[in-house]
Amino acid sequence: MSQKKILIVDDDIDERRLIRLLLKDFDFEIIEASDGEEGVMLATAMQPDLIIFDHRMPKLTGYEAIKRIQMDSRLKKIPIIMMTAQRFDPQMKEMIKMDVVEYIPKPFDRVVFLNAIKKIFQLDKVTVEQKKKIFLYTESIEVRAVIKTQLGEGYEVIEINNANEMLKKLETTKPNLIISNIKLLGWGSLEGKKLLSQVVALRIPLVMEIFTEIQDTIDISALKTPDLVHMRPFSVEDLREFVEKILK
Repeated sequence: MSQKKILIVDDDIDERRLIRLLLKDFDFEIIEASDGEEGVMLATAMQPDLIIFDHRMPKLTGYEAIKRIQMDSRLKKIPIIMMTAQRFDPQMKEMIKMDVVEYIPKPFDRVVFLNAIKKIFQLDKVTVEQKKKIFLYTESIEVRAVIKTQLGEGYEVIEINNANEMLKKLETTKPNLIISNIKLLGWGSLEGKKLLSQVVALRIPLVMEIFTEIQDTIDISALKTPDLVHMRPFSVEDLREFVEKILK
């Protein structure tokens, strides 16, 4: 197998050094660029197997650089990892539409970063059949993208769009865990009670986030499955640690 090339585009030299250090145990050829414009130029000249972009950079932002790269038919299929200190960047929706394969918040978790690299290059590949299944039911694609990235490659994350869809999926698929928002689960409604009774009957662990203003007005004792109540806003880093613990 020929040596894979990774282009790191970041104006922070310390960040580039850290990424290079994290990749030292892999047989990658590392190419570096210090701004978006240089990144586009090197991508065109070197045609790497992966590009890691910082978002906020001089000359061209990561978003602008990706738009240019995807206009070139020779480059548009190159996998891209976007890294940014802005966890919910207003341009994130557009970057997800442009097939950015991973979106990693800064300061980034090293395990999450390496999981993304392994996923892209199919290192330590795990088959879909071996993966634990997680139903993810949250209100925004931004939150879903961050949670999916934090969970890493070891899980099959199935996105759910509404309570009815979850009920239908539960008829054919039993997930190992459900991550949701108590508001979306329709707590107190007929549909919500039906869904929660199904979850309890199947003994599926449920991770919920509860809005602070309603935490004292609900009774969660009906949930007989292992559960963890997250106050909103919650840390997705803590969420990953809990998921790993409950699914051991």
